[in-house]
Amino acid sequence: TIQGREAEARHYLEEQLVLVRRLGNLLSIAVALRELGSFCQGLGEYQQAAQYYAEAIQVSRELDNRYGVSVSLDQLGFVQRRLGNFAEAERLHQESLSFSLELNDSMGIAGSYDNLGLVYRATGQTRRARELYGEALRLRREVNQEVSLAVTLQNLGEIDIDEGKPGDARACLLEADEITTRLREWWLDVRGKNLLARLALLEGDLERAEGYLRTALAEKVGTIIRSELPQVLVTLAELRAAQALRDEALVLAEEQWANPALWAENRPRLERLLARLKPG
Repeated sequence: TIQGREAEARHYLEEQLVLVRRLGNLLSIAVALRELGSFCQGLGEYQQAAQYYAEAIQVSRELDNRYGVSVSLDQLGFVQRRLGNFAEAERLHQESLSFSLELNDSMGIAGSYDNLGLVYRATGQTRRARELYGEALRLRREVNQEVSLAVTLQNLGEIDIDEGKPGDARACLLEADEITTRLREWWLDVRGKNLLARLALLEGDLERAEGYLRTALAEKVGTIIRSELPQVLVTLAELRAAQALRDEALVLAEEQWANPALWAENRPRLERLLARLKPG
């Protein structure tokens, strides 16, 4: 079962951390902490992930491993954003960016630009977000790292959807979709299909939106990483509302409102949907 595989993976990672602690290898401890943080993040356990990332930062500082500190800062900022701690997320990403600039790490710089853009989008600073995504896109294309390029393209497409620009969104999302499908990057493909469904909804093509969501939900079967699932279900609730299936839309929306794995930046969108479904 999925739950069985999750338990097995968690046990392995926790045992790995116990072992490297016993050996006293600080570099290995920091890596093991980041791996456990990433695992918990993927399951939507953001508070637990934050604890692992915070300890990884501390250990990396003890080692004076600036690269390790930079990576861990970005990871902690990522989960703080999902928890809705936007000011703290911005501070962490800015600190990570300063390390990456000092190290001349173009991929780290691009990653921090992307993550800062996500924070600015979440706080309504769309123009700043778009500027940072543009800088990240330039760096991604220079190094030709396709997986990271797909992330940035998805980020740009999401902003275009927010602003009601379907043509611009389509260009970004279809380029990203080609990459994630070809490279079988399923976790990114789920996000991409969800964004394509949102684009189809924006264009009024409910059948196409349904198809993208079916694909996204099918890709979740048999995987242990499920932090994307609540985001897909919010879009499904929006689709059901557009199909005049109010009761089904309301059940989906209320379930996700109570879901702690729902990203904080998606709550305003879900709140607007609930207001339409429950007027007055």
